[in-house]
Amino acid sequence: MAALAPIPGNMPETPLPAGVARIASFMADFSVEATRPSDADIAALSVLPRGTQVYVSAVPGRPADESVGAALRLRAAGFEPVPHVAVRNFASAAALDDFLARLTGEADVHRVLVIASDRSECGPFRRAHDAIDSGVFRRRGIRSIGVAGYPDGHPKIGPDELRRALAEKIAAAEATGLAVEIVTQFCFDARTMLDYVARLRAFGFEQPVRIGLAGPTSLSSLLRYASRCGVRTSAQALAHGLALSSRSAGAFGFGVLAVLAFLPQAFAAEPVKAEATLSASGGFARLTVKFAEDVTSEVVTAGSIIVIRFERPVDVVVDKVADAVPDYVGSARRDPDGSAIRLSLSRKVTINTMTAGERLFVDLLPDSWTGPPPSLPQDVVRELAERARAAERELRQQRAMSEAKKRPPVRVRASVQPTFVRFIFEMPDGVGVSSVLNEQKLKLMFSKALTFDLADAKISAPPNVSSISQKIEGETATVELIMLGDVDVHSFREEKNYVIDVAFQQADKAAVLPQASDAAHPPAARVSEKPTPSMAAAPAPAAPVAAAAMTPAAPVPAPAWPGQEVACTASRITPVTVPGLEIIDRCGAPGMMVM
Repeated sequence: MAALAPIPGNMPETPLPAGVARIASFMADFSVEATRPSDADIAALSVLPRGTQVYVSAVPGRPADESVGAALRLRAAGFEPVPHVAVRNFASAAALDDFLARLTGEADVHRVLVIASDRSECGPFRRAHDAIDSGVFRRRGIRSIGVAGYPDGHPKIGPDELRRALAEKIAAAEATGLAVEIVTQFCFDARTMLDYVARLRAFGFEQPVRIGLAGPTSLSSLLRYASRCGVRTSAQALAHGLALSSRSAGAFGFGVLAVLAFLPQAFAAEPVKAEATLSASGGFARLTVKFAEDVTSEVVTAGSIIVIRFERPVDVVVDKVADAVPDYVGSARRDPDGSAIRLSLSRKVTINTMTAGERLFVDLLPDSWTGPPPSLPQDVVRELAERARAAERELRQQRAMSEAKKRPPVRVRASVQPTFVRFIFEMPDGVGVSSVLNEQKLKLMFSKALTFDLADAKISAPPNVSSISQKIEGETATVELIMLGDVDVHSFREEKNYVIDVAFQQADKAAVLPQASDAAHPPAARVSEKPTPSMAAAPAPAAPVAAAAMTPAAPVPAPAWPGQEVACTASRITPVTVPGLEIIDRCGAPGMMVM
């Protein structure tokens, strides 16, 4: 495990840029690692400050004397040797005791890294915890130990087991008076390392973490060591995503700069506001955290400490939460980065956790608690039920809209009549329709989610219809016509079609001249909107009275004012003014439509 930094003694006199200064500060207590260092290797380390920690690898199959010799030469060169102690390599407790006695007595070693090793055979110590718990390190003068951390995971051990083993090793070390730091496997990916440290803190591990970075070597050697050590994920990122040179400092430069560049930003996201309250009733205590936004959280326990970690930083005040229920919680604090809050328990409790929307409920149940865990507050249950119903409605709406889009739209035909416009909805089989006229809005409701082709209807709508719109509501559909003023509307079913008649608005009713009865003459089927000159000269369509009989007895005078009705007495056809239309009548009077 190697990490390098600018050497304090060789630093330039001019002030460093802020970014470089931050990196130098972070690397101030760096260490390096050597595997079977020769005298030449140790001499090459002379550029490092005196007292730099040099970890000495435990090479499988090599005698322990090699580590003792390397520690002696490193101490003589002015460095602080930190040998690896692979406990499975010792056939007996006496062998481990003798090895530690030589390290402390001959090389003045006070710090070691304790690991199990990957060999399957072992003596009395199968796990690092077994050797730590025996007390042999403290008895032989070791004051501080490192234990292994695995940012990329372990090829043979799952994350839960790794976490449990780490907790056991730390507890055993502290019980025997040893200081502990977590020394990680080397890692190529900054985000992987940051996530690992965040998980450690969230689970209550507050020991220092010494981050492992790859030292200068070739790319092929890096990948070979990564495979051997189980560094999988970040090694794949290195192999597939990085254009590194196979020469000396390429991988090292990436590792140092990437990790350091991301460290200040690990929790740079804007924290989510939250409120925390602690209360006791019904024989238990309940911590309620209400977030301004949905935040994923996880509640874990580490001895008498409850750690509530958050997926995103949270801004919440918990310093005085414990004052409300001192019988359950002695103290509470928020991590500086907002990634977790921690409660120190005053008594033994069972933890029950519930999440409801933007609320987190953590129940502290005493030993005397019997029966099922407490339920959510009723107001929260009602709110959740309403949210569930709203979500179900939204889902039905989305499904209905999706199904409606798959079907062809229902055609709506429009027929302009002398005094009204007729809208004809060509209904599919099995669709019910109802209509409601409320003030100036006509609402048509259809029993299935349909879409409508309203193009003709919108073009032909009379001036007193301001808008026509459609909407899918759940598994039904609606069409709305917004009216202007008082409008006469009729709706009825005609075979499979649904028909809406909207009358033209007659604001100023003109006097109707005497005319022959037109009861026997039905209105024309359709009217053109605005004729062109060619339309005015075109032959007139057939009328109820034969064209040969339509000979006027006398010339028809032009109207005295716009909109005046003029009777064509010979044809017994009554001219009618249609607002907004400019039509040449059959009797020669411009500006009127004659039927």
